[in-house]
Amino acid sequence: MSNAKIFTNKYKSVFQKRFIDIVGEKTPHIEIANRIKETTNVDISRPTVDSWINGKFKPNAECLIAISKTYNVSVDYLLGTSDIRNIDPTVKMICEFTGLDSVCVIDLNRKKDVDKNNVYSDVVSAMLNDDYFKQIIMNIVTSLAYSGKHTEAPYNDQREIEAFVCKHEEFLNSHDVNVYPNDVLRIMLENNSKEAFSQAYNQVISILSAKGSG
Repeated sequence: MSNAKIFTNKYKSVFQKRFIDIVGEKTPHIEIANRIKETTNVDISRPTVDSWINGKFKPNAECLIAISKTYNVSVDYLLGTSDIRNIDPTVKMICEFTGLDSVCVIDLNRKKDVDKNNVYSDVVSAMLNDDYFKQIIMNIVTSLAYSGKHTEAPYNDQREIEAFVCKHEEFLNSHDVNVYPNDVLRIMLENNSKEAFSQAYNQVISILSAKGSG
């Protein structure tokens, strides 16, 4: 089977990463080829899979569709034009509405089917409604923003960070901290998150205990 022309750099890196993630990094290439062939009757060889994983070639349209059907992922996801992995329309709608990853949505659904008393769903709902848990999420977002791993941040500029640091000067002195404000912010967020997690844990247990006894 012939392959299409070599990837552009953008799609080459995205497809390689996502294809390897989907099929499993340690899965034998002949096993991948056989699975696609058995599922879709598209004749895929081991060398063809080698070329996809090594980034030498991109699959043609027929092969992209075959991969999509075999592993239940959208072609758009494989090419990097969408971050929604699953092709199920209901899952796609939930992902677009909430911003959650399709793997999370599917996992929540599976937990619901197994957990007949809805305890798992109740815990997730209680956590998402808890102010302390929301605080932990915002702390993580802020930390990512100032480590360069996120494009937006709750604090708009360096002056706000410095003001934040000054506000917690007593904490910094007690911990003998003398570092750049971004590092100070990270230390503060870690400390704050530990306290918030303890509070969130107790709140959720309290809410669900009351619900169970009611």
